[in-house]
Amino acid sequence: MKKLLLSLSLTLACLSTFAQRTQDVVHLHNGSIIKGDVIEHVPGGNLKIRTADGSVFVYNSSEIEKIENETIEKNTKEGRHRGLDFNIDAGWHLSTNGNGNTVSAEIGLGKRFNKNFYWGVGSGIYIPTGDNNDPQIPITSDFKVYFPLKSSSIVPGGLLRVGYVINTAGDITVDYGRREETIEVPDAIMLQIMPSMQIPVSKKVDFNLAVGYTHMFPTKGGEGSGAFSIKTGFSFHKSDVPKPQKPTRDKGMQLTVEGGNVGFGGKISNAWQGNIAFTYKLNPKWSVGIGGGYEYVHDFEESDFFSYTSERNGEIQNEYSSDLGMTCIHIGKIFARGTYRFTDAKLSPYVTCDAGMRIYSFEDNPYDDLNMQIEDEGEHIDSPSMGFYAAPAVGLSLRTTNNSYLELKVGYSLVSPISKKSIDYESGYGNRETLNHVTTKSLKLSAPFASIGFTHTFNWGENWF
Repeated sequence: MKKLLLSLSLTLACLSTFAQRTQDVVHLHNGSIIKGDVIEHVPGGNLKIRTADGSVFVYNSSEIEKIENETIEKNTKEGRHRGLDFNIDAGWHLSTNGNGNTVSAEIGLGKRFNKNFYWGVGSGIYIPTGDNNDPQIPITSDFKVYFPLKSSSIVPGGLLRVGYVINTAGDITVDYGRREETIEVPDAIMLQIMPSMQIPVSKKVDFNLAVGYTHMFPTKGGEGSGAFSIKTGFSFHKSDVPKPQKPTRDKGMQLTVEGGNVGFGGKISNAWQGNIAFTYKLNPKWSVGIGGGYEYVHDFEESDFFSYTSERNGEIQNEYSSDLGMTCIHIGKIFARGTYRFTDAKLSPYVTCDAGMRIYSFEDNPYDDLNMQIEDEGEHIDSPSMGFYAAPAVGLSLRTTNNSYLELKVGYSLVSPISKKSIDYESGYGNRETLNHVTTKSLKLSAPFASIGFTHTFNWGENWF
């Protein structure tokens, strides 16, 4: 009997051991960790590892710091989605008390915490199908419950939604002969209860169908309204099987695309810029390169920009000035860029500076109006064509993936001013000869700016240096 009990104990222990799955863990020198099953390992050569999603990665032994083996713990949060769920739905609401039917289009954002529970928020639009088609805007809190079946991929569940519905209809004026009365159209509190069904379409997409009842409680007076509701749509989420992270590249070519606003107040309004830059990442902190951009300055004004004086026999005969008002300037930019990130962390402050040349083009060139007045005398003032600038800035860089960055920066663009221009010429003859003096003021275009951009590091050029 003792031998039998001992044999059973050993058998159970072995079964328990085999039930615990293990996986290989490869640590790389750059800090990346790859988990899966090592399918080939040549000492001093290459290592192949297959991850949970079936991908196979190959690494040279020089890249590997160490290899470990760990037990795969049972997932205590089965059914939990990585990240947030995004939902898009369309619906039909059939009124049960004659207040009119509506169609709806809604979006939602929330979190599925495990296989049974979801919570999120949503909004959208309800459009009446009758003559009164003023839309309603719901703002909701959504609670969903799921009951997964072992025998089917279809997941039954339920939706409980509570929200505030904004009525965009204006006040209604009722004519009672000689008397008029204005009736306020109230907002409403919404309660929605709907049994549901979810059908997986792929690892990242689910199809949803729900049928139930929606009730509206007006915020001021009146009776509530109800509707039989049908909703269908899709939910999008990350795959439950995480992909292995790609190693962060310490070197390589980078592409940056950015845009933002120029000039907060002052003489420049409605100004914006866009840039594209090609830089090389020398190491985790430094990058240098070149780029180009465009800047559009709208509604630029300058008082007393043009001035004109005529003098005869030492006496001023005529004198006036005019403003440069509401002109638009198109600016092309070519620049060199240097950037320094203070750390290689996911969120890092950084400094950057662009330096280069700006090429100007005036819309409805104000210099043309001036030249029309003096060209009969054979004189001409050239409009400015280019100038130099430097744009230092500070910002924050957020690594969104291992090799992509979202960047926010603020700075000040130091621009060489458009120089003052002047010309003297004589007109008339004899004792009626007049000395004319025409001047344009210097234009100062230096201004603060803010921009948001996206940078990605490619593997191209990773082994150049």
